[in-house]
Amino acid sequence: AAGMTSWLIKSEILWGDTDQRAVWDALAEFREKQWGSRGMRIRLMLIDSGYRAPEVYEFCRRFPPDQVMPSKGRDRQPTPIMLSAIDLDRKGNAKRRGTRLMLVDTNHFKSWVHSHCAIPAGETGSWNLPYDCTDDFCDQITSESRVVKPNRSVVWLHSKHINNHWLDTEVLNSAAAHRLNVHLIPLSKSPTTAADPATGDSAPPGAPPTAPPSGSSQPRKIPNPMLHPGFGRAPGMAGANWMTSWRK
Repeated sequence: AAGMTSWLIKSEILWGDTDQRAVWDALAEFREKQWGSRGMRIRLMLIDSGYRAPEVYEFCRRFPPDQVMPSKGRDRQPTPIMLSAIDLDRKGNAKRRGTRLMLVDTNHFKSWVHSHCAIPAGETGSWNLPYDCTDDFCDQITSESRVVKPNRSVVWLHSKHINNHWLDTEVLNSAAAHRLNVHLIPLSKSPTTAADPATGDSAPPGAPPTAPPSGSSQPRKIPNPMLHPGFGRAPGMAGANWMTSWRK
């Protein structure tokens, strides 16, 4: 959406050995799913090629090159995303419709994710999670902290006792949105109603998410003070967002 407002629709793990075709077939099937009454589909899928790159490339070649792309993170580069051809013709030139590797500036997009987490829920650019989002998901999003060294270089420190897979996933989601120029959508083009991520149906802008089903419980909220000095405020306070109200 305009302002890069984000809603998490679903987080899911596909179990299997990535050297076997079965798990890739399951991913291809997941890619074809439609979401909500509007039949929303995945516009662009990025797959980290840092592990078993040949299998990743093989999977990406099943689809048009502008719909499924391999990716690789880098600590720094001139622009947030860069493209590198991996399918070449006999002369060594990039094939016109060949697969391209997306190089992702991880510092840029990790910073983007964490900064948007701090935007109050319902405001433009906010980063919204459903009621059934797990504690593990939230822990992983805050598993790394950005540190500026005395020489002004930036490093991300990882809490080794917590996985960071979901943070990496959100980095790639943000990079995919950047590739689709979502950040260039003017605010004046925003729809007058926002889609409920659970159903795809319209809801008033800034409206709170649908209440959890009867008998379900909201996930615990745990602040990470390393990210922002305001994190940890009590739920319901002015300016609260999913992080500031995330408590044990």
